[in-house]
Amino acid sequence: EAQWEGAGVGDRARLSATRGLTGAVVAAGHPVASAEVASDPRFDPAVDTDAEGERAPRLILPMRFRGTALGVARVFGDDPRLGSAGLAEVLGAALSAAVRNVFLYRSLVDSMNELADARRADRD
Repeated sequence: EAQWEGAGVGDRARLSATRGLTGAVVAAGHPVASAEVASDPRFDPAVDTDAEGERAPRLILPMRFRGTALGVARVFGDDPRLGSAGLAEVLGAALSAAVRNVFLYRSLVDSMNELADARRADRD
């Protein structure tokens, strides 16, 4: 979980992974980009608004790893350009690549530690 304080808008402390637009992104693994979130029939104000309950333009992006949505990134703002499907695809791909790199790095470090442990065990 991360939040950039520069925008002045905070996210909710808890989110339902089964309700609203956020739940739809988790279930389907496809991003939602909307300048008018309240006009979407899946919109649930208890889930799909920011901490202050604002219905501003937003992106809800799946964080994917090996074809599975592990979580979501929610981007809030006042700029209607946030409702761009193209921006959602590009930003979602970039964030998913960052998640993938973290997992691959962690796997590499674990493998190196296992190899070092095996070499130490062979010397003993």
